[in-house]
Amino acid sequence: MSSIKLTADSGGGTFELKAPSSGSNARVLTVPDTANGTVLTTTNPRSGSVVQVVQTVKTDVSSWAFDTSSNSFKETGLQAIITPTKASNKILIWVSGMYGGSIAGENIYWTFSRSSDGNYFCIGDTDGDRTRVTTGSFIDSTSRPAVFSCFAVDSNHNTTSANTYKLLSTGNNASGTGYLNRTGSDTNAWYRPRGTTTMILQEIEV
Repeated sequence: MSSIKLTADSGGGTFELKAPSSGSNARVLTVPDTANGTVLTTTNPRSGSVVQVVQTVKTDVSSWAFDTSSNSFKETGLQAIITPTKASNKILIWVSGMYGGSIAGENIYWTFSRSSDGNYFCIGDTDGDRTRVTTGSFIDSTSRPAVFSCFAVDSNHNTTSANTYKLLSTGNNASGTGYLNRTGSDTNAWYRPRGTTTMILQEIEV
């Protein structure tokens, strides 16, 4: 295998270019003539670069009962797993989808948890008895689907182990039930749709 090696002056490091070992493989490296730059690698990406993306698309239906007596959140059945390459990198979480509720006029609240410590994060400040959430939405009818989106940035996961992020929810009526990917009323008819909910995790170099 032919190669070209450059050695720095005064005992510095070396840089080597090697041709592909297979004769059928030809590769071209083009250097731009408009500006200087730095080659990005898997171990030295530029700050702000997307290191990896993980996506989970939930197509089945899940449900959870609200418990407003303790302002506790319940798992919705949507989650995704990512293994950060650096403990200091940020994780961006995007969720968008369809949901419904068993009670019209229900306020729905959303947040996230991480498996490394079980904590909720990206939530509002403490203020009396008010529930701390990431965002909220509203169900005006049990017969119509509602849509929501939720975004958070996790800057404190502090791990390079696999981490599970879960979408959590609660509501303002303790007797209510929330549903992902279906309406509250669920008659077997074309006007009672089934939808999808998606979670996307992005690791961002810091």
